[in-house]
Amino acid sequence: MTGFSSKEFPVTYLGCPLYVGRKTKGLFTGILDKVSSRINSWQGKWLSSGARIVLIKHVLASIPIHLLAVLEPPKGVVAEIERIFARFLWGESEF
Repeated sequence: MTGFSSKEFPVTYLGCPLYVGRKTKGLFTGILDKVSSRINSWQGKWLSSGARIVLIKHVLASIPIHLLAVLEPPKGVVAEIERIFARFLWGESEF
C-alpha cells in the first residue's frame, strides 16, 4: 500500500547495519570486505613502505570512519581491521 518493502533484520541503511539484539562480528563483515578488496586491488603493484603507510593513513583508515562514528563495533572487529592494515604494511599477501 505504501510502496515500502518489508525486510528482516539485520538491514544495512546508509552503510550502517541496523540490528536487534547484540552486536556480532558478522554485522561488520561488509566493512572488512571493503578494506580487503581495496588492498587486493593494490597487491600486484610494487609499493615502497612509505607508499604503503600513506595508503593506510589516507585511504584505508578513511573507509570505516562513518561506521565507527555511528556504531561502536566489537573489539574483535577493530582488531581485525588493524591486523589487515599491519599485514598490508609488512607485505603479506593473504587477506
